Amino acid sequence: MDKSNIDKIDIQEKKAKLRGLTYALLLCFFMLLISSLIYITVRDDIYNEIDESHYGLIFKLEEDMNRTIEGVSEYAIYLSQFPETEKALYGHVEALENTASVMQTICQHNRGIDQFRLLNNKGQEIVRINVDDSGKTSIVEKENLQNKGDRYYFKEGMKANQGQIYMSRLDLNTEKGEVEIPHKPVLRMAVPVDRDGDRLGLVVLNYKGDAIFKMMESEHAHSNDDVILLNQEGYYLKGFSYSVTFGFDIQGQEGRGFFKDHPLVWDRMKTSGTGKYESERGWVYYKEMQPIKTQVNPSSLRSWFILISIQQKEIKEELKHLILGLQIGNVILVPLFILLGWTLGDYQIKNKYYKLTLENQARVDALTGLFNRRYANELLQYNIDLISRQNGNLSLVYIDLNNLKFVNDTYGHEMGDLMIKSAAKA
Repeated sequence: MDKSNIDKIDIQEKKAKLRGLTYALLLCFFMLLISSLIYITVRDDIYNEIDESHYGLIFKLEEDMNRTIEGVSEYAIYLSQFPETEKALYGHVEALENTASVMQTICQHNRGIDQFRLLNNKGQEIVRINVDDSGKTSIVEKENLQNKGDRYYFKEGMKANQGQIYMSRLDLNTEKGEVEIPHKPVLRMAVPVDRDGDRLGLVVLNYKGDAIFKMMESEHAHSNDDVILLNQEGYYLKGFSYSVTFGFDIQGQEGRGFFKDHPLVWDRMKTSGTGKYESERGWVYYKEMQPIKTQVNPSSLRSWFILISIQQKEIKEELKHLILGLQIGNVILVPLFILLGWTLGDYQIKNKYYKLTLENQARVDALTGLFNRRYANELLQYNIDLISRQNGNLSLVYIDLNNLKFVNDTYGHEMGDLMIKSAAKA
């Protein structure tokens, strides 16, 4: 192979190696682009699944809470329509005992009840059943019964229509005008007792707030999820670990609530009702709910907000498997792509070498290294055409070797070949 072709091969080899590296880089870039698209697509799908699961939890929790509250309120409705209840309010001793027995039985079969009371139209307790933390029930002695005529839930409950349920705020229980210690959150459901248009009294059932909170704790997608409950004013009823709950009932804690911790979010929650917000701690999903909606329980006074939060570390945990999979894929594919690109470059080098070798074999005489007759004729015709266009002159030198047959016959073909090679080098 002549020097010019060797130089061409060297140049092409360098270009091919550079091209192979370029191919490898392009393949790696393409792989990273595909990985990014996969990450964004799958990440969005994971985020959507997180949204759907947490919204689903909120709607389920709302349904469970409403079902529980409505179920408990049926006891109050039942007692308000119990025939012995009217007689008890009129002072019939036997009816009073029967009513107390029914109320005690109801409490024994529902651990969420804290107190069950029958009040006359002046607010005086006629019957009261207490339930302790172990679930044991007791009928309060007459001398320990209290008058609740000044309490807001009595006044508002007495305004309810016959058979209508009044639901109080979820607040801290008070005894003898003082907030009970330890704090005991309660929700009161009251149903009036009427006869012939006269309001005889009120059935009041206290339901434990802790029973509602335990129900909320059972509903979460991750063990570290926070389940929060706010009242219609934005105070924490069940809060984050750092929250002050029932700030409206605790002296010195007024103004401490979600509305102060997250004022902009609270403004949005009041208008949207259902949604999601993001913070440094994580994502929080919320929904406004109305436990019992009646004329005496308008949503503006008795609505709650359920919030379920997922921490940032849980979100990252959801993405961990996706990121790990892409990292493993990149670790495996990047070397493969580099090898593929380099192989393509090497293939081009060899292909170019084979092409030049074939061209050389077709043009050059194997013995002398000079152009063969066929290629010499091509060059001659090319130069004749070139000179014809330029009106120039062309000279041709022809060398003939004599007595070649004599040398071959006398000294052998090897000596004849040597003579031809020597002449070619001259």
